[in-house]
Amino acid sequence: MFGSAFQWHYPTPKTGDHIKVVVDLVRPISEPDDVTLDGSDPLTQPNININSFANDLDIIAMREGLRFSYDLLLKGEGFNDLVVDEYPWDMPLHSVEELKRAVLDRCQRAFHPCGTARLSRASNKELLIRT
Repeated sequence: MFGSAFQWHYPTPKTGDHIKVVVDLVRPISEPDDVTLDGSDPLTQPNININSFANDLDIIAMREGLRFSYDLLLKGEGFNDLVVDEYPWDMPLHSVEELKRAVLDRCQRAFHPCGTARLSRASNKELLIRT
């Protein structure tokens, strides 16, 4: 399975069986995004600052998430005999600075629309998601 929905800019490998693992930073602590307009012309592109990784703790969280995932996939029982190579290139897990650069260069923003969904019959009020 090599889904193109995430990291669509990496081509699907031409041969073999594949799996894609995505490390996701669910609760970043960097300040929120900023979108401003340059004027009233709707055809003028807005200024967008997605502000990802403005706080070093977010970079550290991604770095450690990547290391954990690699550790699980390369050493974990049930995976270690399945994983034979990395694609499209190796992650520099040996170096804090190189891994920081990889996080900044390779990570992208995921826009995931979501909402509230009932998890069981309406009669069971304790299994409803509340906002």
